[in-house]
Amino acid sequence: MTISDSPITINPQAARKRINWKKCKQKLWLKSPILTTKLSNPTEIDNEVDSFTTLIKSSTEKCSYLINKPQTREPLSPDILLEIANKRNLRKD
Repeated sequence: MTISDSPITINPQAARKRINWKKCKQKLWLKSPILTTKLSNPTEIDNEVDSFTTLIKSSTEKCSYLINKPQTREPLSPDILLEIANKRNLRKD
């Protein structure tokens, strides 16, 4: 078995996409394979790994949702920014 050191995809997930990890964990728990026999050859191991990888991908896709608007913070007022800068300068001294 060879594990690639390069990323599979170049672009990260959209910032507006969120995953309900509790729901995803439950789906994985319910659908994860239970191995009662030993895997005897590399082909069987690869098949089980592929099926589990597919299960993880499908579970995260089913538990994903888009948020309506991106979460952005309002800019801080100049007074607060000045106070932050002063406190940082005091810490440096």
